[in-house]
Amino acid sequence: MSGRVFRMLIISIVTSLVSVATAYAEPDIDRFDPLLKTSWYGVYMSAGSGGQDAKIGYMRISLEKIDEPVNGWKMMSALNMSMAAGTETMSISIEDTRTYSAPGSELYSSKYLIASPTGNIEVNGEAAGANFVLRTSIGGQTTEKSLGYPLDYLDSVLCIEMRALSGRMAVGDTFSFSLFEATPPMTGLIHQSVNISGKENYLFNGVPTEVYIADVTIEEANITTRTKIDRFGDMLEGSIGGAMTFKLEDEATAKQLDKSFDTLSDNIVRVKGELDEPSKMKNLTLRISGIDTSGVLATNMQRVISVTDSAFLLGITGQNAPLDASRLPVKSDALNEYLLNEPYLQSDDPKIINLARQIVGNKKDSWAAARKINRWVYENIEKSFTPDLSNALQTLSSRRGDCGEHTALAVALMRAAGIPSRPIVGLIYWPPGHGFGYHAWVEAFVGEWVHMDPSWGEDLANPARIAIARGDIIAQVSALYKIMGRINIEVVEAE
Repeated sequence: MSGRVFRMLIISIVTSLVSVATAYAEPDIDRFDPLLKTSWYGVYMSAGSGGQDAKIGYMRISLEKIDEPVNGWKMMSALNMSMAAGTETMSISIEDTRTYSAPGSELYSSKYLIASPTGNIEVNGEAAGANFVLRTSIGGQTTEKSLGYPLDYLDSVLCIEMRALSGRMAVGDTFSFSLFEATPPMTGLIHQSVNISGKENYLFNGVPTEVYIADVTIEEANITTRTKIDRFGDMLEGSIGGAMTFKLEDEATAKQLDKSFDTLSDNIVRVKGELDEPSKMKNLTLRISGIDTSGVLATNMQRVISVTDSAFLLGITGQNAPLDASRLPVKSDALNEYLLNEPYLQSDDPKIINLARQIVGNKKDSWAAARKINRWVYENIEKSFTPDLSNALQTLSSRRGDCGEHTALAVALMRAAGIPSRPIVGLIYWPPGHGFGYHAWVEAFVGEWVHMDPSWGEDLANPARIAIARGDIIAQVSALYKIMGRINIEVVEAE
């Protein structure tokens, strides 16, 4: 139900650790020597209100001098995580390896790999003359693009550490920069800003240690991470909102997981009040606190009813089948973007196109076609927790996955059939957990926007859900990051 949320946050943690800031230094070949080391981190996931944080993984970050493939330096981050959903436990690993040329520290090559039991996502980049060529492989589909060279510098990545080592860091410092990122769809130059927001005494291994607090904002994703760094350039702790925390530890401690984080039971947002038979519900009113109204979407199913200083009322209504469905293919300039191929929604792949044709047949009624696709995905994709970064082609190949995989495949198939559609993420009431769990579903345009749930087999998605974000993975991460560990939900009225 919620695997997609944590996969997206995983990406954010890696990004925040290896991509920090920019400032150019004189090309002294030995300038990075104090940072030539390997550091280990334990990765912790918040269990939400009233829960205990769970250690779900570990990370290694290293910097070394190299002679091959180029004379210079190699930086590597490797994250290993184990997550569970009920009786299932799955692991995922993410590696980001980059080489830089001496003495100027230009980025020479990069390899980004997400490895999971059902398939890999890989991005390889290398300098080629005046270009930096990137080849991305997701679900067996490979794409290529070129960016200008030089693209990035190790001096940029290690800017905060170098400032700390030189004694030039001060509270109130701010700076902005552009930086290379290899995470699809954020593959290329992204913009970040840093604010040295404070200084504090941090208890590290039982010893009070003075640290600076660096708030790093990834502007394209509107995500801010907080890092605590000492005067030796060591990152001691970092966090992403109320969702994830990483802590500097020795190798043995970092690798010792106290338990697998259960994405179903450990991350349920408990509610005051029960909801009986959500599938039969027609109207629902919830009192939301801990976040403001910008944390929820305006949709044809939900709207903000009233706002107070501490909470707001959210009204959610059931749906009716559209009375006047559009004919296929649905044509509208305003909806064209919801028919396009995306890195994780490979609607232009021949396998997706052919399957969409087989499912839809000669149907021209868009609502009937959408229902056929929704039903096919529900009946043919095994309901199974998967730690992958959801994408349509990989789901079609493995024929298994959680709500993220069901949603990605359904959206790609609908787009291939000419039905504008987009993923939505949010929370859904889960009766066994007596609360709301993180979830993904489909919003399809069939003359009007209709919410459909391919993992629950609902053509008209039940109203016991809160829509938080729609669009690509970046928009979803940004929105979910702002509410995780903060949102509180109370049932006011249900009928």
